[in-house]
Amino acid sequence: MASLGLSIFITEFDVVDRELPAPVAKRDEAAARAARDYLAVALAEPAVRLLVTWGVSDADNWVDGNEQFRRRDGLPARPNPYDDAFCPKPLRAAIADALRAAPDRRGH
Repeated sequence: MASLGLSIFITEFDVVDRELPAPVAKRDEAAARAARDYLAVALAEPAVRLLVTWGVSDADNWVDGNEQFRRRDGLPARPNPYDDAFCPKPLRAAIADALRAAPDRRGH
């Protein structure tokens, strides 16, 4: 895409936590680590011009309503940067850190 001169948009960004451990702190850290790793690579490409999350808060997420991605243990999914009380999670910090570390795209 980049070699064709096209802009790349990352949309509907979230982390499906179906296979992550049940304890919230461990799950949130694993989700943040996955996001950090992915975004470090993706945002290194200057053609990436946009990052949009699927949702803001876990209070209203698509994962719990989708049997294919729902957790087998029945725990609520935590795919978004803020929890169901709109408190920031490690995923929010990972996204912010990745955006701060990304190359400057102004003028591109």
